[in-house]
Amino acid sequence: MKIKNILFNVLFSLAALVLLFGGLEVFFRTTHLFGARISWSIPHPVLGWRFTPNREYWFFEENTHPVTWRTNRFGWKDKEWHEVKKPGVVRIAALGDSYVEALQLEPEKNFLSLGESHLRSRYGLESEWMNFGRSGFTQTEEWWVLQNEILKFQPDAVLVFFFPVNDIDDIAPDTTLDPIRPYYKSGPEGELLLDTSFRETSEFRIKAWINAIKHHSAFVSLLTQRYTILKRQMRARAKIPVYETPDTQIARYLSLCTPKPDPLHAANYALNKKLLAEMAALLKSRDIVMVLVVLDIPAYIPEIEARYKALEPAFDPLFFEHDLENFARQHGIEFVGLQSLFRKNYVQTGPLHFSNRAPIKYWEYGAHSGHWNYEGHELVARALSEKLGRILSISQAPQESEIAS
Repeated sequence: MKIKNILFNVLFSLAALVLLFGGLEVFFRTTHLFGARISWSIPHPVLGWRFTPNREYWFFEENTHPVTWRTNRFGWKDKEWHEVKKPGVVRIAALGDSYVEALQLEPEKNFLSLGESHLRSRYGLESEWMNFGRSGFTQTEEWWVLQNEILKFQPDAVLVFFFPVNDIDDIAPDTTLDPIRPYYKSGPEGELLLDTSFRETSEFRIKAWINAIKHHSAFVSLLTQRYTILKRQMRARAKIPVYETPDTQIARYLSLCTPKPDPLHAANYALNKKLLAEMAALLKSRDIVMVLVVLDIPAYIPEIEARYKALEPAFDPLFFEHDLENFARQHGIEFVGLQSLFRKNYVQTGPLHFSNRAPIKYWEYGAHSGHWNYEGHELVARALSEKLGRILSISQAPQESEIAS
């Protein structure tokens, strides 16, 4: 009798747990409380994580309403693609991080879709803009994606987005807060060596195992997401305590805009540029136009620039724009700088970024409170389509020999 009672209690407890878990799953899947959603990522041996192909997802952050989208069969957040492009259509690949990924607004309203419309209406060019954006990408991941995924689509132009806030920090293990990622190191002859040792860590293996459950459970996805945020906070407190008091000094990537750059971030920035130069050389060898797009940093807002200059009068809010424009000129790269453009339009029209419902997290010191809003995407689309329109109109124009024949 005692054994039967124990067995009954065990079965009853298991049944109660199953019902509790099932109830929580239904609750979070239907209400999306705290942003709960089914996971959209899968582990990757080089990139760390990427999108699951052919899946529809739900997202509600920064915007005032939820946004849904679907990944294509190649595992990118975009419409379906074909490897062979249509005759008479120019292909433009956009390569970057979460600003290119653009989870916050409807796909038809991001800068890629708007860019297609602008090229058609202003320059008479039919174009296909392809979204190769993923949150957290640096030039390390972008270099791999360019070689292994973009080139097979035979693009006419590649837009490479550089975001100083994240790209400089996350390109090296000593400064990143996300260790599950690849890195490039310099070999004995100065060559670039890819380090993917993250996949041997217990953290990556555990996350990869749990990921199969996350694809079927919004509740488990929410728990792991919150755990990841907690771990990130702990790393920030341990590694970079200045984040908690950002008004006392200009640190991290912003130090490069001053006469006293942080040595670690200066070395990281040199690696950023080395990888950009590799991309430029590869694309030039294929007769593909490369456009380096330097994203805005918070100092495009006059009040923020004034705060930084109060800490360091020599602070240069246009440092990255000017420095990388010179770099682009040296390597035969087309260039678009958004810092001065955003400054001009902010003064005229107001905010170009979403405002997060939550305060800025201290590990994002120096970042905006949100990604580009609808006005920001429209501004970026106009700037890029004007640059590409001039370049591609010339390259696509029939040559005299073709006309004669």
